[in-house]
Amino acid sequence: MATGHPRLYATDERFARLRALWQSGTPGTPKSWTDAIIAEADAVLPTAPVTYPLNVDTARVVMNNMYKLGLAWQMTNDSKYPERAYTELAAVAAFVDWFDGRTMLYTSETTHDFAIAYDWMHAYWTQPRRDTIRTAIINKGLNPALSLYKSNFWALRTNS
Repeated sequence: MATGHPRLYATDERFARLRALWQSGTPGTPKSWTDAIIAEADAVLPTAPVTYPLNVDTARVVMNNMYKLGLAWQMTNDSKYPERAYTELAAVAAFVDWFDGRTMLYTSETTHDFAIAYDWMHAYWTQPRRDTIRTAIINKGLNPALSLYKSNFWALRTNS
């Protein structure tokens, strides 16, 4: 596994290649796809962060936002994208929990969302911001999952 960041789904080298294709202005898939994602990231900027309680809908909003904002930052290096991402991450990190006692679906999705944001925008984050994101991943995602695993949570016993 790569030791630097980013390393989830793409490395600095892969993002640099995509950025070069996009910046070349050559019409085609990389240019149009990247332009569309950046436009979607721009649409996220004025929106308010999701609010508690966490559920599948809010987890998916966070996921979509982190991918859009993370890719937009990787392509443009514009600080408005990680700043908006952190607004969302700080709000969700402050939630009392990411698990309602019934399903781990949105707990795991939110943990994933935070991991993508942490990894793709790692170079931008200050250490205190990294600590906030990492602590939320551990305390609100991984630790509850480990606890459920150790307690033989019902979902671990199903055959369907």
